[in-house]
Amino acid sequence: MTAATISAELYADLLGDWSKAIGQFILACSSGEYWVYLFAETYGNVRRDELSRMKRRERVRMARDSALALNPSTDIEKRVRRAFSSVLHFAHWRDLAAHNAPMGHVFVNARTGEVQISYELRSERDPAKQLTLAFLDSLFRQAVTLETELALLFGLVRNREAKAL
Repeated sequence: MTAATISAELYADLLGDWSKAIGQFILACSSGEYWVYLFAETYGNVRRDELSRMKRRERVRMARDSALALNPSTDIEKRVRRAFSSVLHFAHWRDLAAHNAPMGHVFVNARTGEVQISYELRSERDPAKQLTLAFLDSLFRQAVTLETELALLFGLVRNREAKAL
């Protein structure tokens, strides 16, 4: 029996869609997390090195509370709470995508005997947690929307009279 090998070119072809999807999603999440730092630094007067030492949940809470301390309108307050809650939601999926690679799973079609390779991204700790390309694309689009919302809120929380955009 000989060992099966795969060339780097074939591997890149097989993972091309995954690479793009994971990269886009991680970048969108990073943009959102950057706004967390900006909120906390600007409105909470917390230094970046202090924020960097905090756990993500603490950092997000600090940023949210800094924005809410400016007493925004009720509508803006709801949006701030929802946005920072979403940052934590996306962080969970970002961690899954960043720390687990899509792995090839070999299947043999019972009827035809054809060998098929399917790539799936699953948590090493809990294989029930998984990402499909379609779900990853959906998360990416939502993360971009969140990043835009955080940018809008950054200005809106300073101006109680601002009309919601």
